[in-house]
Amino acid sequence: MKYFKYAALVTLLVFAIGFAQTESSAQGASGTWISSIQVQNLGADDAHVTIDFYKPDGSSGGTGLGNTDADRITISAGSSELFYLPGYSNTKIAAGFKGAAIVSADQPVAAIVNQVTTTTPAYNGSYSGLSVGSPKMYLPAVVRNYYGWNNEIAVQNTDGSSSVAITIKFYNAAGSYISGADKTDTIAAYGVGYYDISTSAYSALGNNFNGSATVSADNGTTNLVVVVNQATANGMMQSYSGFAEGKDTFYAPDLLVGWYGWNSALKVQNVGAQATTITVNYSDGTTANRTLQPNAAYQFYQPAESHAAKWQGAATITTSGGDRKIVAIVSEATGANLAQAQTYEAFGAGGSQVSLPVVMKSHYGWNTAFTVQNLGPGTATIDITYNPDSYGFAGATYSVTIQEGASKLYYQPGDTHLTANKYNGAVSLEVTSSGQSIVAIVNQVCDGQLGVVTGDWAMSYSGMIP
Repeated sequence: MKYFKYAALVTLLVFAIGFAQTESSAQGASGTWISSIQVQNLGADDAHVTIDFYKPDGSSGGTGLGNTDADRITISAGSSELFYLPGYSNTKIAAGFKGAAIVSADQPVAAIVNQVTTTTPAYNGSYSGLSVGSPKMYLPAVVRNYYGWNNEIAVQNTDGSSSVAITIKFYNAAGSYISGADKTDTIAAYGVGYYDISTSAYSALGNNFNGSATVSADNGTTNLVVVVNQATANGMMQSYSGFAEGKDTFYAPDLLVGWYGWNSALKVQNVGAQATTITVNYSDGTTANRTLQPNAAYQFYQPAESHAAKWQGAATITTSGGDRKIVAIVSEATGANLAQAQTYEAFGAGGSQVSLPVVMKSHYGWNTAFTVQNLGPGTATIDITYNPDSYGFAGATYSVTIQEGASKLYYQPGDTHLTANKYNGAVSLEVTSSGQSIVAIVNQVCDGQLGVVTGDWAMSYSGMIP
């Protein structure tokens, strides 16, 4: 029986992300951390799912979930299931666990991880699990003491039989290699390494560092997966997964200017071997250009672009061809009084189907909005399906149209097709017209905690393309 695997870096019970106070660094994220994994079945039949946990040294983090007949996990086609890790015994998941997880199933699945603190200030971050890694991963946004922001990089070895030596290299915004800043390490089979950029071990980066990084397996063959958490001392946090490869075109479905207090920034890194001119075509008809040297990264701050004072839209980012490849992320944040932040990975390609494992309405105070971009060619007709959830919602499907290059936002509390008072389930998007591709992201916000508990109550993730 074929199993599909997703790698996910997860935390449970007590996980200080690692931005410890030092003489030369600002205080970053700390506290008591917990995680949840939500898995969606993308197949046509029931999926039987297992989740195995591994400590940083590669040893078992417990007996796991779904590994016995008595513990069998079945997820129906299209639906998703939430695995709230603190809710399981210390036998299944070791007490104080901090490490990695591998989700396996006999149907194709998608998985995301939400990581939160139970202490104040509140930190919340979300990222998508990866079905495959790469011997070299690209990180377009890495910071050290940059306006209070610091990074932790988490690297997982996906090889279950052998350890792997890795090297992290850093580049400044202009693409210049930072000599003396390399981090080398050996990660056990299925293990994970954590690298806190704020510590003195990375002093060669200096303060106010805002650049990029690559993470490579020294043998050139072992696949790695990487997650970046970046945070401030007052609770703002952003998370994203590293990129396995660059593309000559990327798509960003959700960009904001003055949108109910939210603004965004598009950060693009040149991961090719040649200089390239980046062209950003926005859905409002405006454009922006920037020439980037190899390894250089540039941030297109949307309020500084030629948009309306209040704008929500999308972008298509292209290079000038040849061996010129890019990766891109989007960061979104609100103002200082209720400072919230979130990040998602832009897309190097779309598909006729997109899966969103976590969509919520009034789920313990959490609500979501998902944004869909039509990559074309031509106008797309798209079926939106709210799949059944554990609260008893039977499901609903309706059809929408989106013009080529444009995006539309669907806010769950305002969606009349989602008639449930409380919902935590998966959404499936499918193009029913001919020839178009789409991408989508999900923003998650705990509205009930904003202004009540200090910290960041927003997070986002990129939808999965089967």
